[in-house]
Amino acid sequence: PPLTLTVGRRRPRGVARETFAVLPTASRPHFVIPLASRRAAAAAVGDSGYAAPQIRMARALGRIGITLGLAGHVFRDRLSIAEGEAEREQPLADVLLSEHLAKVFGRRDVTIAVHVGPSRPNRKPLVRVLTHDGAFIGYVKIGWNSLTRELVQNEARTLADLNDRASSFTAFEVPRVAYAGTWREFELLALTPLRGRPFRLI
Repeated sequence: PPLTLTVGRRRPRGVARETFAVLPTASRPHFVIPLASRRAAAAAVGDSGYAAPQIRMARALGRIGITLGLAGHVFRDRLSIAEGEAEREQPLADVLLSEHLAKVFGRRDVTIAVHVGPSRPNRKPLVRVLTHDGAFIGYVKIGWNSLTRELVQNEARTLADLNDRASSFTAFEVPRVAYAGTWREFELLALTPLRGRPFRLI
């Protein structure tokens, strides 16, 4: 096939279009971060949000290591998408999620990072959409089976309804739906980031 996926420590065949580090390992994935941009990778790992203090500390250390260029030495497992010599019949946006999201957000300097949560029936991979200089421009929830596809569709309908009434809200902000629909066999919900900053009540 024109595009091949290689996971682990094997070298990809063909010319790699995208290469990611799998943290901490391919057998225990927690983050999938782009290696083409240190700033984007550091931003993806360093986003602490509401995490516990020890997790925020680990992410901060990871961000420093990535910024210093140590990711390639510390995290050896890779996920590579390579293009072979055969002629590609489909547009890249139909086979590469990053290319599809570049169209969704109207930018060419787009890369992605993936957060893989704990294993549970309703687990949905969360894709962070970043520019090459590390700016966070959106995130995407992915429905990959019948349950999660339905959950993503329900969330899209709810947010679309809230978006229609967003002008009347003063106490909170609603993320804008940039895209809701299918891509290949997946259900996608792409949202713009909130402008506010997280805060803790305690």
